[in-house]
Amino acid sequence: IVIEEVRVVAKILSGKEVAASLKNRLTEEVNRLKSKGMTPKLSIVMVGDRPDSASYIKGAVKRCESVGVECDVKQMPEDTTQEQFLQVLDELNKDKSVNAIMIMRPLPSQISEDVVKYKISPEKDVDCFSPINVSKVMSSEEGGFAPCTPSAVMEILKYYGIELRSKKAVIIGRSM
Repeated sequence: IVIEEVRVVAKILSGKEVAASLKNRLTEEVNRLKSKGMTPKLSIVMVGDRPDSASYIKGAVKRCESVGVECDVKQMPEDTTQEQFLQVLDELNKDKSVNAIMIMRPLPSQISEDVVKYKISPEKDVDCFSPINVSKVMSSEEGGFAPCTPSAVMEILKYYGIELRSKKAVIIGRSM
């Protein structure tokens, strides 16, 4: 019989501590951009009035404003057609004052994500919706936007100096 001793060391990783550090860094970066005449702007597109999405958006707007990023929300009614949605998305893609677009999902059934993902500008798609950004992430190519949640997790691990090479990790989630 072989008995192996397993020692478990747990450490709580504080997202708030990481967020405070990032906030300072982002504020400096935004101020640098503003000094060059560019004000970063995020547009969030939401169809319907899901309370969970509204809460997420409220927090996103607050965080953007706290670092000097402009943030506007395009709230569309639940019965918005795919054509109406694509028209708003096209306007945001063309709007030079908008640097980033986030589409709140899930979209209602009358709007096809398989159509929308090909219409969002990859250069403005900050939540890795576009297949071009998905491809860049999967191939480790620079220049794309990775999905927000895994990016946040990686930022926390980086902040705490946790090396992932040769480690096993479990990811529990329900989105890409």
